[in-house]
Formats: sequence, structure tokens, C-alpha cells
Amino acid sequence: MSKLPPEIRRLFVGIALLLGVGFVGISGFLLLRSPVAPPPVSTPPDSPNEPPNGDGSASNPAETSSEAAPPDIISSSPNTVESQGEPDLDQVISNYRGEILRNRDAVVPRLNLGAALMQKGRIQEALAEYEQARRIDDSVPELHYNLGNAYSQTGRPADAIAAYQRAIALRPNYANAHYNLGNSLLALGESAEAENAYREAIAHNDQFAEAYGNLGILLFQRQAYDEARSTLIEAKKLLQQQGKAAQLTQVETVLNQLPQ
Repeated sequence: MSKLPPEIRRLFVGIALLLGVGFVGISGFLLLRSPVAPPPVSTPPDSPNEPPNGDGSASNPAETSSEAAPPDIISSSPNTVESQGEPDLDQVISNYRGEILRNRDAVVPRLNLGAALMQKGRIQEALAEYEQARRIDDSVPELHYNLGNAYSQTGRPADAIAAYQRAIALRPNYANAHYNLGNSLLALGESAEAENAYREAIAHNDQFAEAYGNLGILLFQRQAYDEARSTLIEAKKLLQQQGKAAQLTQVETVLNQLPQ
């Protein structure tokens, strides 16, 4: 396995920490903030509005297929509408806990509860809910993806890698899981494996600006300058289109460091 040399670690920390750590990001060597920020927590399951997918459509845990932004909150209802306004997270948490008390073997409420707890910064509690959900049903890719995010937040990149790999085994085209797998591998200094993970993320989502950015930086690190330039130019184009100014600035910084 290819280890990241100290001088490149300094490059990543000093230059290429593009947005810092996002909600589902990975501390330390995350280059570009993961785009898989959770949607606002939906209104509770016993209210008129149910949690929507990222595109506002209905979701079933076994059938969720959106790769651009798979939801961190999985709908417990096959019929959903857009929620209005910001939910009261404490009330959301209370309602999901109540639903779990009524059905302790229900996986979806635990996933929703975990997402709400993570938005409140209560990562260890979220982790406990995800781990319990895994004991109930190991076959939900979103569960392992969210579990990987929670492990990442608690400084457990090796466990995060295992969780993302399980999510990918269940859904091979899970672009965001490939991307966060790359981030976790990079946290352990495994740059070659991280590069492969970013390439997989792009293969399954060719609009994945952050994956292009991180791949370009790794190519820069191993002095593959021609491919680094073309990859970073693609990242720049996508970041401009997506209005991500902070990441765009950092990609331009790395582009300017490439030899002419």
C-alpha cells in the first residue's frame, strides 16, 4: 500500500483542506468537503409531512437509487411531500425514539434518529443507533454509509473504511460511498487506494466535482502533472457550475502550482 509522505501530508493540511470538515466529512486529511451533507431533518414521522429524498421523491430503504445525493435520512413512508421550514430537531429526536419504542426492530426510524442526532452533534449516540440498526438488518447500504460517516467523525477511519466497503458491496454504484472511502483511506495515508476510490466515484457520477478535485491533488502529489491538470480543470469547471466558491479557490491554488 502506498503511504502518504510527511511533506505531502503538510500539503494536504496546509493547502488542500478545501472546506474543512463538513457534517459527514472526515477530520484530518479531507481535501474537499464531502458533498453528501445531510438534508434538513424531516418533520417527524407522525406529522403530516414525511421525510423526502434529496429530490423530493418518495423513498424506500431497499430501493433508494439516487447517486448524486443519496439521502442520509431514509423515508419511513412510501408517500412523501416536501417539508416546510426548519424542523425542531429535539422534537424530531423525541418522535423517532417513540417510534422505536413501539417497534424496536424497525431499522428506518433508527437511521432517521441517527441522522438527527448527528445534526445535533451527538455523534456517539448516533453511532449507537446505527450499530443497533446493523444488528437488526445488515442489508441496507445507507445504513453502512451513515455508519461510516459516524466512524469518521469519531476518529475511526479503519472502521469507516469497512463500513463504506460494505455499503459498496451492497450497492456497487454508490458514488458517495466510494468518495468517502477515498477520504478515509487518505486519512490513513493510503494514497494509491484513495486515488482508486475517487476514480470509482467519478465513474459512477461524472458530475462529482469534489472527487475530481481530490483525484487531481493526488495526481499532483505523485507528479502525474498532465493528468492532474486535466482533472483539476474538470473539477474547476464543475465547481463553477455548482457555485462552490471556497472549493473553487483551492482548486485554482493547486492548479497554479502545477509546472508549466
